[in-house]
Amino acid sequence: MQLEGARGPLSAAQSKAILDRLASRGQDTGIFDRHLALEEAIVGSPLTTGNRVVLLQDGPDTYRAMLAAILAARDHINMETYILDDDDVGQRFAQALIDKQRAGVQVHLIRDSVAPSARPVAFFEHLAASGIKVLEFNRSTPRWRARTGN
Repeated sequence: MQLEGARGPLSAAQSKAILDRLASRGQDTGIFDRHLALEEAIVGSPLTTGNRVVLLQDGPDTYRAMLAAILAARDHINMETYILDDDDVGQRFAQALIDKQRAGVQVHLIRDSVAPSARPVAFFEHLAASGIKVLEFNRSTPRWRARTGN
């Protein structure tokens, strides 16, 4: 059996070593135990415990949680957003991101640009001028507009 790793297929020897190590435990494992052991072996590091998931059901709760995560960041922030406008909410996020960037936390922001004319270009230029790495995705192109008739 050949296993697949994060960087592609493992060699036959690597696959065999992982499966042999599992078999050497001397116990029958369930499918979940086997799956976890394979993941740890393929990734090369143990899975972490203590993770937590919180279901956020509305905008205010989501914004509070996002801002709390930004404020708690110590090394980097990787944020992707569909809508971030130059309004009160957007200004709160922008200031929090700028403050973190100035404090030495590397900030990366990926923003959607489905409707570039509706997005505040100067707003994102200000973020970029503050050292934040801003990447635009879903950029509409004239070719796309011509093809769809928009």
